[in-house]
Amino acid sequence: MRPEKDSALKITPYFATLILLGGCSAPSEPKGEQQKTPAAATTATLDFADAKAEESSISETPALRAQVILDHLGFSPGVIDGKEGQSYFAALRGFQTANDLPDTGKLDTTTLAKMEQWQAIPATRVVIIPDAFAAGPFFPDFPADAAEQAKLPMLGYRNVMEALAERFHTTPEAIVAMNSASTPVGAGKAIRVPNIPNPKAGDVGEDPRGWKDTLQRLGVSPEQPKADRVVVDKSEGVLKVFGADDKLIAQFPATMGSSKDP
Repeated sequence: MRPEKDSALKITPYFATLILLGGCSAPSEPKGEQQKTPAAATTATLDFADAKAEESSISETPALRAQVILDHLGFSPGVIDGKEGQSYFAALRGFQTANDLPDTGKLDTTTLAKMEQWQAIPATRVVIIPDAFAAGPFFPDFPADAAEQAKLPMLGYRNVMEALAERFHTTPEAIVAMNSASTPVGAGKAIRVPNIPNPKAGDVGEDPRGWKDTLQRLGVSPEQPKADRVVVDKSEGVLKVFGADDKLIAQFPATMGSSKDP
C-alpha cells in the first residue's frame, strides 16, 4: 500500500496462510496429550496487551525495522527476523515499484527516505500472552506423515511458541533471540516480539467455521483493500495485488506448486 503522508503507521494487514513452523518447545509448557479443539474464543480475548518494557538489549537493525514497516504496508518480507534474504529483497522491490522508486531490491538511501515517516515506529514490542491464545488447541505429537496429518481436526501448532511466532510473522528462533532461551512462554507471560499490532476488527458476515478467530490468531484484519487483479509471479516467487488503477498495492511471498505437488 502506498504510504500516507501523516506520521501514523498505516496498517495494511498481512495476508498470511497457516504455515507450520519448525518445532521449538515452550519452556513453561509441558508436553502432554493433544488438546481438543475448544469453542472459538471471542476476538477481544485474543488481543495482545502491551507490557511495560524494560530497556531492550537487542539491536534493532535497519533490516529488522524495514521488515516491520514493509509488513505493515502490505509488502511482506516473509519472516521478520532481521536477516536479509530473497523474500526481504523481493518485498523491497515491491515497495519501490509501488512508490515509483528504482527497484534495486536494496535498502538504499532513496528507499530509506521514503520510509522516513515510519522510522520512529519501534521494530519490537513487549506483549502479554492472552489466556485464550495460550489455550490452543495444540498438537505436541504432530505427525510428519501427510496421511496422519489428514486425520487431525486441524493443521495446528505443537505449542504456544509456534503459534506465537506465526501470530507475529516470525520464527521461534527469532523470538528466542529477542528474549532468551529461559524466557517463560505461556498465558499471562510477557515476551518481546516483532511490532505487529492487534488487527482491526472487521465484519466477516456469517462465520460458522470461525474464520474471524483464525484471522485474529494470525494477526490479520478481515478488512482488506479491494483488489482489481492478482498476479502470481513464478519467476520472483511472489503474489502481487493490483488496485483498480493498476498500481501495485500489496505483495506477498508465494510457494509455487509443481506437476508432482500442485
